[in-house]
Amino acid sequence: MSGRPVDPGRSRILLVGTPTYRHPGLSDRPEVANNVADLVEVLTDPALGGFEPAHCVAAPAEAGIAEIGELLDDAATHATDLLLFYYSGHGLLSPRSHELYLSLAGTVHDRPAFTALRFEAVREAFLQSPARNRVMIVDSCFSGRAIAETLADDEEVVLGQLEVDGTYTLTSAPANKTAVVLPGERHTAFTGRLLSLLRAGTAEAGEMLSFGDIYRHLYRRSVAEGLPLPQQRGTATTDLLGLMRNTRRAHMAAAELPAELRAGLDSPFSRLRLAAVAELGQWLADYDPMRVLAGRPALEEVAARDSPEVADAARTLLSRLPPARVTSPASDPASASQGGSLAARAEVMLHQAEWISTRITDSAKRDEVLGNVAKTTARGDPDLAERIAAQIAHGQTRAVVLSELGRLLHSTDSDRAGRLFADAEAILRPTAGDYWAENALATVAITVASCDAGHAERLVAAINEESHKHRAMLEILENLPPGDTELFDRIALTLERTAASGDKSGTYRTLLLRLLGKAVAQRDRDRAGRLFTEVERGVMSIDWQTVVRTSKTPYRAAPADVERVAANWMGLELNQLAQAAAPTDPQRAHRVAAMIADPGNKAQALAWVAGIVADADPALAELAGAEAERVAATLPHDQSRTLYLSEVVFAIASSDPERAERIADEFGDVGWALGNAAEAVAARDPDRAERMAARIADPAVKTSALCRIAEAIAPNDPDRAEHLAATLNDEQLKGQALSKVAVAVAAGNPDRAERIAARITDPEAKSKALVGIARAWLNAIPQAPRSG
Repeated sequence: MSGRPVDPGRSRILLVGTPTYRHPGLSDRPEVANNVADLVEVLTDPALGGFEPAHCVAAPAEAGIAEIGELLDDAATHATDLLLFYYSGHGLLSPRSHELYLSLAGTVHDRPAFTALRFEAVREAFLQSPARNRVMIVDSCFSGRAIAETLADDEEVVLGQLEVDGTYTLTSAPANKTAVVLPGERHTAFTGRLLSLLRAGTAEAGEMLSFGDIYRHLYRRSVAEGLPLPQQRGTATTDLLGLMRNTRRAHMAAAELPAELRAGLDSPFSRLRLAAVAELGQWLADYDPMRVLAGRPALEEVAARDSPEVADAARTLLSRLPPARVTSPASDPASASQGGSLAARAEVMLHQAEWISTRITDSAKRDEVLGNVAKTTARGDPDLAERIAAQIAHGQTRAVVLSELGRLLHSTDSDRAGRLFADAEAILRPTAGDYWAENALATVAITVASCDAGHAERLVAAINEESHKHRAMLEILENLPPGDTELFDRIALTLERTAASGDKSGTYRTLLLRLLGKAVAQRDRDRAGRLFTEVERGVMSIDWQTVVRTSKTPYRAAPADVERVAANWMGLELNQLAQAAAPTDPQRAHRVAAMIADPGNKAQALAWVAGIVADADPALAELAGAEAERVAATLPHDQSRTLYLSEVVFAIASSDPERAERIADEFGDVGWALGNAAEAVAARDPDRAERMAARIADPAVKTSALCRIAEAIAPNDPDRAEHLAATLNDEQLKGQALSKVAVAVAAGNPDRAERIAARITDPEAKSKALVGIARAWLNAIPQAPRSG
């Protein structure tokens, strides 16, 4: 008899495993760590269990009684369909009362009452839960003095305690048997065979694997292998509940091709058949295993019987799909990781990203994805990279990407790189004088400079718009290698002379000198100091009220506001000067920040100084931070208040999170300010970051903050980041966060990276994830030594 499938959205799973013990009286079981990790992987795999990572939680191996209790209480409170508790480790009975305990990392084997988790506490949580179905799976070995003194004839003592009203219990062995760990196996015997069943399925069950199916399969297999026999209690109707998809059955039922797709494949017009073949390619890229299973034979049929043009298109798609991608879902994941090299898998990833880019409606974002695909492809297949770049719709974007391809290929194929640079220039030169075309030409010049300084200088000379010309010169200057002193001095001197020329306004002159000072500061501090002094004098000498009155910008002030706006504009210039000087001249930066009259810019400048100098000069950071806090309290309650306070909080949070949180609470719009603070502290203190985000009332602001936290912690704690991302209800933000997680784990766990990417529904985020994963895989491949 088949039952209904579990509802993952209304279910909660808590897995507790104790692989190591601090007390010598309990032996370590390193296999337990693998039990928990692999169960989480299977249960959260979209093609298998489909549970959200946030709903399937693995307790930390070092967790104590209080932490386990908190996790269990949370799961029990929120589960309304299935509540599942899994435990693997040593089970203990108290010597006199025979009360059952589950050992934790800090358990002392002869003091369970004070150091282990009382099973009665688990029972209480289960009894109070609103969950319709409650399941316990206990893979426990009763060992040491506990079994010798209390368990030899006490099977009913243990199983009686494990029996909880309304709860289905599955145990690894009778209570008077120890659980088994077979030599050379990755898991304990019970959980290893459970995992094998969940991954591969069984022909003896229906579309879903119920708990009854699981018990019967494990019982039969244990009998056959001479292992301790699993036990079940309190079946009621829960043994009919389908935990997850039976992959053996799923393998036999590939998805059906839609009628319109089949009609396209059978069309008498080759262009319609080509379009249908392209659609099948997207089925392969979809990562739904049922669609992959349907797509491959359909493409093979086309390749075998269609016209040369259409058949070649089908064969091309099939050639891009490595064997690992089309194995049966019933196969062990280990076989997938062995099928096809990382390079081949990366190629498939990049083709997927290219396909998915066609679903992005924003042409600029689509061009960005294609550019990233082209750049990542360049290393292995430069011809293909050029063909992908040719698909970029916007000419200026295409020119920039071609120049970046040239930079990537310059060390291995300088002739091709030179041609690509020339192609980029040819796209932009006919539009000389166009503002955005010259902006793109400046970007191309910056890229070319790392390979061919002479060519870059010629490109800069062709730019008429001064702001773009100077941007290119400044970035080239900042990125020059240390040994190129001649070009460094020539560019710096040219920019200084330009700033000193009489046809430059005072505001543009100070802007150019400030940017130049920042660009040269790391290599020539004396020159930077002289430039910053000129900027300070220049800002103080400008008649800002006249500047405001004669301004032609859309932000022209009303007469009554001229004085206030003038103070704000002057403050902004000094604010930016303080930030530019802080890394190399913190004392100057603090002095400049302190002289700002406009409170918003003053608070912001002081906060940035505090954040920038925190490691180098803690005393100055404390002083600047305290001053920023005092100034923040004086900000007027107008529309700029939230903006300034959010910037202040963000600038100061990484070095002084307590002060940042206090400023957000006392003076600011708590939502945006706390979100900024949470983002800034996340990498160092994720617990504090999540606490800050939890206090944000506005759902949209809170979701944005949680997304930024997940992105920040992904490189160092991908598990936590993935769990956090799963809680987001905005698919685009969830995709952004999962993309970061996928890239973070790609090199170390390729299969997991693929599974995470498969869960992303937003096309832009999914494309970025696929490109990032492919790039990580390609970077992990050792480079062959160059000949010659």
